[in-house]
Amino acid sequence: MGDPVERYFSEFPGYAGGPRPGEDWRRLGSFNQLADEKHWSRPVREQEFLRLKDAQIEVVEIEINSLSTINDYQALCRQVGIPEVPESARQAYTLLSGVFVNLVDLIQLRKTGGQGSVTNYGSSGALKDYSETERKVCPVPQKRSKVLRKLLREFDQE
Repeated sequence: MGDPVERYFSEFPGYAGGPRPGEDWRRLGSFNQLADEKHWSRPVREQEFLRLKDAQIEVVEIEINSLSTINDYQALCRQVGIPEVPESARQAYTLLSGVFVNLVDLIQLRKTGGQGSVTNYGSSGALKDYSETERKVCPVPQKRSKVLRKLLREFDQE
């Protein structure tokens, strides 16, 4: 099984819950269902949540940190709503500086076929409002690629 989050859930034989309707790739509702079914204590639940978060970080690494070809960058630019297709990685980095997209939504789009684009909120403040209201904050790896650094927005520094 290639997907790290799916691999996490496969470690629990007898857990019958697949992705819940409307659930995104992070599978937070499934995690809560699993924790309830297993009657985890608070410390166990916290420890397991950290393991799930590690799996989510692996997904970010696979979906964003692993971009390597100009085709990868062009697809990403289309997915974040950049109308002009870059001709080089350098041009893609420059164009990505101007987008304010939610990484949870972007990865969901990429994991479900990558057709269409995610919303560009236009400013860090608008992105922060959306991300917090919808509870769509993405765990990110310590080691961040150039592309991921361009897409990340530090909300607490405003």
